[in-house]
Amino acid sequence: MQELKLKLITGEPLKIRYHRSMAFSGGSALVCDNNVVYQFYGKNDWPKANRIRDVERLQYGSEEMKKTVQSVLPMKWSMLEDDKHKPIVVIRKETDCYPLDVVEGGLNSKDFDTVMMWSISRMIKLSCVLKVNNIVYGGFQPQNLMIWASGHSIFLPGGWWDTVEMDDGNKNSDIKDIKVLAKNYFSGGAYKYVRRWCEEPPAGDAFEELKAWDEAVDESVGKREFVPLVIDPETAYG
Repeated sequence: MQELKLKLITGEPLKIRYHRSMAFSGGSALVCDNNVVYQFYGKNDWPKANRIRDVERLQYGSEEMKKTVQSVLPMKWSMLEDDKHKPIVVIRKETDCYPLDVVEGGLNSKDFDTVMMWSISRMIKLSCVLKVNNIVYGGFQPQNLMIWASGHSIFLPGGWWDTVEMDDGNKNSDIKDIKVLAKNYFSGGAYKYVRRWCEEPPAGDAFEELKAWDEAVDESVGKREFVPLVIDPETAYG
């Protein structure tokens, strides 16, 4: 692991031990064992950093959707300020929650395609929640997508700094991004109807796409079975 030493506005030292650093719009994200630390580069970035608070105010439309979607969101976080008055957002994650490419490198193509299928299901359901809230996330990008192994789910800690209000011009942006991500990460041997869904332009809103996606998965794999996902934490990051 690598280590970064900072000083907070209070004068207290902050030592961050992390596995990797990834760039995001406005700073760098440090992936640690139990946190993802977003270090903003500018002291004027507080409005962007504070958008993480909007996640707590999301309306889900139904208890079923809330139960499915809430676990993929950054619900546990803290806000810090460094000695240069720049924001630091520390988001809590599970220990066995890994960046997408780490999981891809640890699985064969068939098992990874399975992971991608249930990951896409979660992303589309989140898009449905965002539609209810009239929000475009814009963060369905590989660098923001993490896979929670034991939870058989995804986690999206980043990207919340750049959300915008939904309008007629951008209402399908998130679905388009999900389709691009899916197309790029499914293997060449991925299931026929799933691949077709990836290739097709958005046919409607997020709720219509969720229905189309479920039909594509049913046609491709039939009965869905639980497949355990085990990633060795000792070798995950190489």
